[in-house]
Amino acid sequence: MCLLNINTNMQKIIVIYGPTASGKSKLAIDLAKSLSSKKQPAVIINADSMQVYREIPIITAQPNIEDKKDFPHSLYGFLPATTACSAGMWAQIAKDKIDKAWQNNLLPILVGGTGLYIKTLMYGIAQTPETLTEIRKKANALLKEVGNIKFHKLVSEFDPETAEKLLPTNSQRLLRAWEIFEQTGEPLSNWHKKPNKTYFSDPSIFECYFLSPPREKIYENVNKRFSAMVENGAIEEVAALKKLSLPKHYPAMKAHGVPEIIKYLNGEMTLEDAIDKAKQNTRNYVKRQFTWFKNQMPEFKSIQCSASCILNTEH
Repeated sequence: MCLLNINTNMQKIIVIYGPTASGKSKLAIDLAKSLSSKKQPAVIINADSMQVYREIPIITAQPNIEDKKDFPHSLYGFLPATTACSAGMWAQIAKDKIDKAWQNNLLPILVGGTGLYIKTLMYGIAQTPETLTEIRKKANALLKEVGNIKFHKLVSEFDPETAEKLLPTNSQRLLRAWEIFEQTGEPLSNWHKKPNKTYFSDPSIFECYFLSPPREKIYENVNKRFSAMVENGAIEEVAALKKLSLPKHYPAMKAHGVPEIIKYLNGEMTLEDAIDKAKQNTRNYVKRQFTWFKNQMPEFKSIQCSASCILNTEH
């Protein structure tokens, strides 16, 4: 019996999630090809928080022109690095893309390693308001002035519940807590206790698969892929990103390999050390992804092979 029930009259969303360098993009393309042969066209939609940025396609391993030639791809490189994309922002845009895909009789295939994005789309998120630009600028200026430790202490004074869960180094979430309180006069922790904003009424429309090759194979892929990124222009790409002078806590500045290459460009590390450190940090991130997935999304089906595992054909 086929795991994936292909029925053009039924709204369904396929989700392929897994750690970085596990082969998700290739699996998505293979699945789209298999579905096409069964007369079910598909669209591949990005669910990776770093692949949304247009300035860093190489270092974030975005699908290239060759990868995208046969099937439509959406939400790759569609935002400037100057935008701090959030789970809620992405979920709303992804929902709009999914609705449009259904209208065009396309099966949406979500692909990415950002579990929080996928979980938000499936189950919703706290209905906190979008931060006003002037308040965001004020928050960033204050953080730069007082530093992380004092900023963390300031947040703890009006929202101790949120501050207790965050380290002083978690600038992005601390900024969010400060911005929400400054804008609304209500702690972020209170907003999180209110009913979630939901995007789909029935989570069962999501058919989810966790791509889980042997961990040593993923580590090997991480090392090979990063070396290939450097050969294909990652250094020059990060150098261009550096010229934007973005704050260090902006998401694009935290993409795997970006901090290490910037240290190399600043003369703080040799290129060899930067590459080795980037590979090590990425492998450590893979471990955290496995842990997060196991704790947060245990209902996902785990697979280790190819599109045939999803379609349950011979493999």
